[in-house]
Amino acid sequence: MSATLSTLSSGMNSMAAATYEDFLKHRIDHKISDAQATAINKGFVLFYGLLSTGLAFAAEPLGGVLRMCISVMGALSGPFVGIFVLAMFWPRAGFLSTIISFTISNILMIIVCMMNYAEDPYKHFFLPTNSTVEGCNGLNVTIRPQPPYDAQFGDPNASYIARLSTYSYAGIGMMIMLAIGIPITFFYTDQDVNKIMHLTWYGRNLPWPEGSTRDSSEDISAISDEFEKIRESEQILLKTKIIAQHC
Repeated sequence: MSATLSTLSSGMNSMAAATYEDFLKHRIDHKISDAQATAINKGFVLFYGLLSTGLAFAAEPLGGVLRMCISVMGALSGPFVGIFVLAMFWPRAGFLSTIISFTISNILMIIVCMMNYAEDPYKHFFLPTNSTVEGCNGLNVTIRPQPPYDAQFGDPNASYIARLSTYSYAGIGMMIMLAIGIPITFFYTDQDVNKIMHLTWYGRNLPWPEGSTRDSSEDISAISDEFEKIRESEQILLKTKIIAQHC
């Protein structure tokens, strides 16, 4: 029990701290005291605690844990992958195109998940097991009624969107984000493409722009080499003086 409570508390504290650091600190940190900042973090912890408790009560009608993990994580991970794909192959992609496409794709995939859970088109589909009843005494068997359709392809009365496989949610979410984000990049860009072209797939062989981090690191390395040479020359001079004094 103590290990469970420790894990939950550390997770909620981490989410509260990340929310405050990423979204609020740069706006209100210089306007409030440390005590007020602590109170805000405690409020975030309470919010995440209530949200987690509500999700625990809502987990029962969601079905099995495996199905829930595959559907929810697939629906949310697809747009996340789309962010990196959009940034690597379309240098014009900026904050606006990314946030709009990411938000819309997440909303659409959550709607698809909710339709899948609401209509449950595969409720009569059961995979066979490798177990056997040989040698079992006092066997008690529950026979499930066979539906009038092929359960492997879902209930034909359910909508087509609800019958989409949960294993395809990640790919569909990524494609939706790219389909929305790419057209936006042709109409709006909020950064200089030449400054980030070397970070994309198309500009992987281009030279780094002047004043970049790599140039600065190379300058620092060159300065360090000069200091190392000066130090070696000073050590040689010092050894020469010591030998001359002994002679």
